[in-house]
Amino acid sequence: MGGSILAQVHRQIGDECPDIDAESMKNLYRAMMQLKREGKILAYHDKSAGGLMTTLSEMAFASHAGLNIDLSSICANTKEVNLHKALFNQEAGIVIQISSEDRIKIREMLYEYNIGSHIIARPQFVDDPNICVHLAGEVVFKDKTAELHKIWSTVSDKIRMQRENPETVQSESEVVHDYSRKAIKYKSTFDVSQHPAHKIIADYNTQEKAKPKVAILRAPGTNGDQEIANKFMMA
Repeated sequence: MGGSILAQVHRQIGDECPDIDAESMKNLYRAMMQLKREGKILAYHDKSAGGLMTTLSEMAFASHAGLNIDLSSICANTKEVNLHKALFNQEAGIVIQISSEDRIKIREMLYEYNIGSHIIARPQFVDDPNICVHLAGEVVFKDKTAELHKIWSTVSDKIRMQRENPETVQSESEVVHDYSRKAIKYKSTFDVSQHPAHKIIADYNTQEKAKPKVAILRAPGTNGDQEIANKFMMA
């Protein structure tokens, strides 16, 4: 727990920090690349910033979903279990969302790479979702996803209020935290293949022309530069 966000919240540092094994990390990378190529990963998040609880919560916030989290597989000895360590340690690890029909095959593949895995949570797509943590058949934590999402966003929203237009920040926050809204669906009002940019890109690809150089400015506090760069590379 040394150096963890939970420790910092309690004004502590700790004396035992997370460690990492280089070979395990390489195996994990290779396994994830294989699953990505096969289209088996529905969602992915590392757990090294905030721990398991933070990771699962952020994944739930992104889709306005609930979660049933079962710690039984990672807390086998319930008499000696430390929930804080189980939920908030920042040892290297990841959480991936997969289809239930791929579960056995994926776990077998991870085993071949010498990577341990656990079935931890199942999502709930309901109107008023909760994040619920179970251990040994008992509920040890339960709260509404929407309320936890608001708390999680508080600091970021306050920073943005100072940095950006407060009215637009407030407007965006209201939309993000409105769990009655359904997923946005995009509908093109034109034929994409007839768009002028489509022909330009096609010409560069077919004629093997050198693509124009593009500068991408990173927005503060986002990974938008990486996402945009990826789109340009795909184009």
